Amino acid sequence: MFAATQALGWALFSSSLISVIYLISLAARGMAYCIRCWVFATGSAMLASQLFLGISIWMFKDDIRSGIKAVQQPKATAAAAAARSSIWIPILMMYLPVHIFFAALFATFAVVPAAYASAIWIGGCLVYYLSTVFGEPEHTGRREWPAFKDWFTRNLQPALNAWMGTVDVVYDGDVPLDPSKKYVFGYAPHGLFPIGGPYLPLLPGFRKLFPGIHPTPLVASVLFFTPIIRDFVSWCGVRQVARRTFVRALRERNSVILVPGGQAELIHTGRLFTSKEFVIYPRHKGFVRLAAQHGASLVPVLAFGELNTLRNFVDLPALQAWTYKKLGFPIPYLVVGRWGMTPFPSKTALKFIVGLPIAPPDIPLGGEVTQKQVAVMHKEFYESIERMYHKYQPSFPAYKDVKLVMLSH
Repeated sequence: MFAATQALGWALFSSSLISVIYLISLAARGMAYCIRCWVFATGSAMLASQLFLGISIWMFKDDIRSGIKAVQQPKATAAAAAARSSIWIPILMMYLPVHIFFAALFATFAVVPAAYASAIWIGGCLVYYLSTVFGEPEHTGRREWPAFKDWFTRNLQPALNAWMGTVDVVYDGDVPLDPSKKYVFGYAPHGLFPIGGPYLPLLPGFRKLFPGIHPTPLVASVLFFTPIIRDFVSWCGVRQVARRTFVRALRERNSVILVPGGQAELIHTGRLFTSKEFVIYPRHKGFVRLAAQHGASLVPVLAFGELNTLRNFVDLPALQAWTYKKLGFPIPYLVVGRWGMTPFPSKTALKFIVGLPIAPPDIPLGGEVTQKQVAVMHKEFYESIERMYHKYQPSFPAYKDVKLVMLSH
């Protein structure tokens, strides 16, 4: 909470500073129109920044007291400070990049004349994208950064524990998965920000339960167009969900993890809050066919609690369904979490249930799969998801009165 309030406070302070510079530039150019509006907005931002910074200090009185002992124990305090920082940095990296990008974009146009601001961004983005698209990293994973991935893996579990409360990975079986075989982990449901999709394989609980199995996460292509996020997910070894990427990753790493419900499932996340419904969209079958063709077992994964972390500030399911169908992305999409107005996730327990593998049909590698064989695997996969939900629902108090809904259209 200290890191979040500090981040908000300094972000508002920076915004107010930029506004002051902009006011000075307006005055210097003799453009005094709407200065009253800017002064009011700037003053409000300054006041809010001081409020958040003050709250952060008040909330960490104990840390301040412990800091007094730093004179006597400087090394211990430095180590503790580093540890505290490391458990917040992964959260900031996962949830703030989009906001940082748009803040920088708007700040540039607020301070610099539009023509110059446009030139800066167009030129900068051309250099940035051209220097990072070589070799199609979204398909090949060539930008994966092992050192960064190792650091993130070490700090992800402590960060989630500190922010969420508890994070558990449970295997609903007693037969170990064979690392020499191929697996397609199907993750459900698709929340507004599915933490487990790209990051479940990095959790110590997953690695302990399934040693030697390192699924390549496959995510929506939009993440590879968004500045900052595209670098972060690339460094973590995440790739784009596409047929050729699926096949390549399965050949190279023996397993992949994806969210089959996709954005068709995402637009129904609000029903958890409005009608206490846990919605699964089971109509997609492409991942089943690919798994069968390449001799990979399907492994169902069910996430409890993830839907509670964020909600869409403007929940208009009909409009979001229409825009998703027409544009390929649900609009409006403005996620908020803790304190009802920030992009940070709300405090909630997380539990990931990994089911027993569903064996593929006995066909030659790359051979044709019949519709019936796909239907059988698909049915068994979602029956397993439903069974796990009812089995583990009693152990997750937040979902005591939440109804599982399998959409049929």
